[in-house]
Amino acid sequence: MPRYDDYDDYRYDPSLKKKKKKGGFGSFLTTVLLLAAIGVFAFSAWKLVGYYLDYKAGSDEYSNLADRYTVVEDCKDDGDVTELSGDEMIEGYKKGTELLVTIDRNTGEVKEIVPKAEAGQESVAGGAAGAETGNAAGGNAGTGAGNAVGSTATGKTEQKSDKVPGDTAAAQNGEELTISLVVGADLKQVDELENPMTLPIRCLFAGQDEAVENGEVKKLPVLKNPIDFEQLQTLNSEIIGWIRLGALDMSYPITQAADNDYYLHRTFERQDNFAGCIFLNCDNSKFFSDQNSIVYGHNMKDGSMFGKLSKLKDLEVYESNPYFWIFTPDLIYQYRIFGASTVDAVGDRYRVRFTQEGFKEFFEECSTNSVLSGSKLAQTDQIDRVVTLSTCTGDSSTRFVVHGVVEKIYLAEGSPLAQ
Repeated sequence: MPRYDDYDDYRYDPSLKKKKKKGGFGSFLTTVLLLAAIGVFAFSAWKLVGYYLDYKAGSDEYSNLADRYTVVEDCKDDGDVTELSGDEMIEGYKKGTELLVTIDRNTGEVKEIVPKAEAGQESVAGGAAGAETGNAAGGNAGTGAGNAVGSTATGKTEQKSDKVPGDTAAAQNGEELTISLVVGADLKQVDELENPMTLPIRCLFAGQDEAVENGEVKKLPVLKNPIDFEQLQTLNSEIIGWIRLGALDMSYPITQAADNDYYLHRTFERQDNFAGCIFLNCDNSKFFSDQNSIVYGHNMKDGSMFGKLSKLKDLEVYESNPYFWIFTPDLIYQYRIFGASTVDAVGDRYRVRFTQEGFKEFFEECSTNSVLSGSKLAQTDQIDRVVTLSTCTGDSSTRFVVHGVVEKIYLAEGSPLAQ
């Protein structure tokens, strides 16, 4: 008869046998699952780091655009009076004459035009002090106004009054504005042209030249182009413009590709990035001559690209500066915002060309359905072109759009288009 110690323990102790079975396949499966979970976690972390680095690279690329691609011009260098001397006249004044112009800030009516030399030595001498203390009457306004430095194309216009947008060089006194200008001088500062009250008179007395625009010979005011397109186009030949929206402190290059997908997730330097860049519809003319030119940008949560565009729903924001600009190498377009609304992702708002009657209906729809009740325009029968700024809303079936109509066209200083 066999002895107890001739057999393995597990034959007489079933619990030992069960434990040995349990430590086999189950333990292996648990290890595999654990390793898989660690692998998924590591991969996810790697992807997140990659997304962050891509996003940061895009943010860094756009963070110092102003320093790299814009030219800041000081208004104190604006008075090239000696180069404008001669017998040529504009509105009855010789080129090179320095004028003080007083304007009714409510109606825009020109109240008085006085050559600064005739304003009297005493008034001129007190001008700087008067402008600083707010005594902007007659000759006192001109000295301080002439020395103001604007924000050019890259920053938000600094407001001296919450009731009057733009034109930081305009001295304000109660119901009147007084500006100083040089007859026949090229315009230098973008922000001086963002006040609807002073814009017409500044353009009236500005230096002008003839150029072909949209197939027609036009006499256009000359404006210093603040964008260094020569440097930009060495980086990317598909950079066709630059957009500035002063009310939102927004300023970016505009690209255009053969399709609308390429720049959806690429920067203006053609680097892959989720934020993409601002780009013009591929079916539009790069000269912004179509009835409806469409400019796209992502609605980024950090406010970049067109992430702040929906703030124009606020009438106060709109009234702080009702313009946006599109700069091109030869021509500069100033648009007056007249509509902002949420629309279907597909529809007439994204058509580029219309019949004459169709365009009229399109324009009326944009204006009527706008959330900006104070943005209605007069003389709509003379409007032939619109720019639409479009961004996403978080709902794939809708978009938020802002519409602007051409207010002024300027010839870029030194453009070969001048005849």
